[in-house]
Amino acid sequence: MRTLAILFAVLLCSCVQATEPEKLTAENFKKIKLGASYEFVYTLIGEESVSEYEYGTTRCLVWRVKEQDHTQKYIRLMFERDKVTGKWQVGL
Repeated sequence: MRTLAILFAVLLCSCVQATEPEKLTAENFKKIKLGASYEFVYTLIGEESVSEYEYGTTRCLVWRVKEQDHTQKYIRLMFERDKVTGKWQVGL
């Protein structure tokens, strides 16, 4: 049931806006470890242009950059009690 709730939360994280390209890097993504604090992530990647959705105690955050060639880069993070419990990236 918990897996279903997390999957549902991930699927609902679809309203994304653009963030600063220089902050959305593979290097910064690698710095985000499971258990990292919400504050650490916001310091690293930034607070602006973040899509956020909460489902119960799970919070999903999405950062996105749209490149000039129309490709996109994403970082999606799942938080429970302000700690990273899941992380995904596309295009970094």
